[in-house]
Amino acid sequence: MVRRVRSAVVQVLLRSNIKGVTKNLGTLEKKYVPNAIRKVINETLFGLKKAHPEEIKSVFEEPVSFTTHQSAWFVGKAKKTSLSGLIKLKQAQASYLRLQVCGGTAQPKRRTIPVPRPVQRVHHGGLKKIWKNLLD
Repeated sequence: MVRRVRSAVVQVLLRSNIKGVTKNLGTLEKKYVPNAIRKVINETLFGLKKAHPEEIKSVFEEPVSFTTHQSAWFVGKAKKTSLSGLIKLKQAQASYLRLQVCGGTAQPKRRTIPVPRPVQRVHHGGLKKIWKNLLD
């Protein structure tokens, strides 16, 4: 199930139907089913965490490593007691990718917007860290 959440661009929530699975199993098998489901959920979430950077690189032209690094994703692991887990973007990345994923227009935080010169840009199109010093 994929939900849209205010704090993150995309959040994936995985749950299991353990009652339906364990209905016809014996007592010994029922003991090991929650651990197996927890392991499968966690492997799926970490597989998604590894696959997302490649997907971002295929969608965006020259994305920065801050966006594509695996540490940009938060993984909430499944536990034996709660067989659900989630993966979502961390707040810093989600704040600027929200418009890319959901659409819309970015509104400036200030009234005046400094317009950069070509000298101030780095190879992927963003501004250098010292861009304020370079303004006229």
